Amino acid sequence: MAAELSRALESHHRVTVTALLDADRVDIARRILGSRLLAVSHDDRDVRATITVGYDELDGGRQLLQFSDHIEILRPEAARGIVHDLATQIALAHR
Repeated sequence: MAAELSRALESHHRVTVTALLDADRVDIARRILGSRLLAVSHDDRDVRATITVGYDELDGGRQLLQFSDHIEILRPEAARGIVHDLATQIALAHR
């Protein structure tokens, strides 16, 4: 019963973020993102995979910054904006 409740809570995501991730990073994304990684779509001919990640809040997308230049957030636009603003702040701090 506890395991079922835990899965139900983990599978409830109010925000989904879609991104392109370098295909050679998908395995590590599976380990890092766990149940937040809702879908992976990859064609062997492509160097990038499309991933869908679920979060309770839009701000949770900050987690994707750890994939650095190996990821591009596609949607929602607000998640792209958050990553852009954070990356700008990081760049300014490291000038």
